[in-house]
Amino acid sequence: MKNSSIFNFEAVPLSQLVRHVTRWHLAVFAVCVATVTVASVMKSRWLEYYEPAQEMHYQSLAMQAEDPRLFFLGSSHFMVGVDPRMFPFEVVNLNHQGLDYRLMNLILQKNLARWPDVDAVIIELDPYPLFADTVATFGNKVTLGRLGLDADEYTKSVKSWCSHKLSGLTVFQRPSLSPRTMLERMTPTAVVPGFVSSDLVMQQTGEERAKFHMDLLKNFNTFGENHAALNEMILTVHQRNIPCYLVVTPHAEGYWDALSQDVRERYRDVKQDLIAGGKVQVWDLDQDPALQIQTHDFRDGDHLNKSGAQKLTASIIRRVEDSGVCPEVRTARKP
Repeated sequence: MKNSSIFNFEAVPLSQLVRHVTRWHLAVFAVCVATVTVASVMKSRWLEYYEPAQEMHYQSLAMQAEDPRLFFLGSSHFMVGVDPRMFPFEVVNLNHQGLDYRLMNLILQKNLARWPDVDAVIIELDPYPLFADTVATFGNKVTLGRLGLDADEYTKSVKSWCSHKLSGLTVFQRPSLSPRTMLERMTPTAVVPGFVSSDLVMQQTGEERAKFHMDLLKNFNTFGENHAALNEMILTVHQRNIPCYLVVTPHAEGYWDALSQDVRERYRDVKQDLIAGGKVQVWDLDQDPALQIQTHDFRDGDHLNKSGAQKLTASIIRRVEDSGVCPEVRTARKP
């Protein structure tokens, strides 16, 4: 009786079968290797500041500051908007994408004593770090070692852990695959502590960016904890008799209107309370006509690109000079 099984190898010579299988296996193997290689390179370019090696390199550069005049601390708005190279004196930038005020407070408490003679501390004031639960969205995989923090210093709360597991939301958006943006990501750039520049223009409108934030805040909202952390930061700086300034960075048209009324009102109340408290000065540079910020100065709805960063940094430098907190230059920065 003839065997009709699909596993009948008698109809094909073994040597021919081996050659046939080997050829296809090699082709599949080559495709897999190429795919993994390309994916690894792309990941390193898109998310390079989350790699432990890159974090430690970043930390070593930031901590090399010997006698900084100003201490900057903020999330991605400072990270893309404040260029330390433009200052005529040394500054330290401990900014990181997505930081909420709980993490900023930990960074401040751990590192302010490192530079006790700074003339001023400048902190970003923005609704996203006031409401966001960064620990839940990033998780403990982000050690922030370059900022002097260890993972066990900001462990997740039960609420953060449950929100992260149940929602599946992520702070990362799908990167653009246009040739221009891919080329920019693949082009090596100099590492500047606390600052990342970009030539991209309006990858998201103000309205789109605000809606993205509101989607995140539905699950990752820790307003109370962040508000308390911000107040603790200000109190810490005030007790050291160091001037403290809060900076509101520019947002594209449509951003504020697309936020929920609750977020807008609570953020407004916090800002007004801080101004009335007298411990800090608020530099509201959002929609400031003196900056002459245009649409082409935005990377997306609430982040500046290279040209926008130059305008924002120049404005901050002028305000620092007008405030008189830096009466003389101790450490000149090379041009």
